[in-house]
Amino acid sequence: MPPSSQPLIKPNIRRKLLGAKLKRARIAKDLTVEQVADAVGHLAKQQKERGTPGDTKPMKLTVSTAYRQEKGETPVRDDLLAFLIKLYEPDDGGPEWGQEVESWVQLNKLSRLTGPWTESGRMAGPTYSDYTAAEAIATELRTFQPQVVPGLFQTAAYTRGVIKAAADAHLPGTYQAETLIQHREHRKLLLDGDTPPLVRAIIDEAAIRRSVGSPKAAREQLEHLIELSNRPYIMIQILPFSVGGHAGLDGGFDLMSIGGDVVAFQDGHQGGAFIDGADQVRTYQAKYELLQMQALATDASREYLEQALL
Repeated sequence: MPPSSQPLIKPNIRRKLLGAKLKRARIAKDLTVEQVADAVGHLAKQQKERGTPGDTKPMKLTVSTAYRQEKGETPVRDDLLAFLIKLYEPDDGGPEWGQEVESWVQLNKLSRLTGPWTESGRMAGPTYSDYTAAEAIATELRTFQPQVVPGLFQTAAYTRGVIKAAADAHLPGTYQAETLIQHREHRKLLLDGDTPPLVRAIIDEAAIRRSVGSPKAAREQLEHLIELSNRPYIMIQILPFSVGGHAGLDGGFDLMSIGGDVVAFQDGHQGGAFIDGADQVRTYQAKYELLQMQALATDASREYLEQALL
């Protein structure tokens, strides 16, 4: 394959998400990377014959560059992205496709910025959709949750209780509770797929002791956690009250392994922040390791959950 003229760089989470979306859309159209590169080459030939305005260079896409773009290793030119949007548009597009296109454009713009991905200055913060998109392409998920059961582990009744409680704190009409419930239910399908990610969860005892929803819903949630803890790709640890002060007192967070890199996500009241700086990620990894040592082992955690049912 011809060498790429694009620089190989350490991808940030915005570029990784864009690459994953491009790959998914290409596969949905039943196109190979080679076919996409050929289509771009055909367009570039037409541009060259017509002439391009000013200093604009005709588009060029080698197979190796296309693969790198889908891995998030190489930036995507705006005009190339516009062409791919047309090429990948599904026959039954509509509003959902429009929203998807908007997310591509936004991610491509944000991918050129450096530093943590949070709402500040020129950068719009990650949306719930961005978080779930990252979760869906991760091969390993590590989470610490001090207040509630992790979203992927919640039963439908528990989720409804959590979201209803949050909705009570918002102005009427500003919190789309039913939409969030549907999204949360869709997220949980990740654990039942053919290749689920490895999931490690540390849950504070407060989240287990806190009753959310009806007594029946609370019991069903405990039973579901026990069932999940028996799956070979899920490890649940309970952080007991007896530990006292611990490394996670400043809030919940996640670590996601994506394409050979690890990114952190810090929970926040008005959303959250993706963090992919090496030193900062190492800090979160060290914090998680401390919490693992302070929490009950997986077998002891399962016993704890079984006792909580009695």
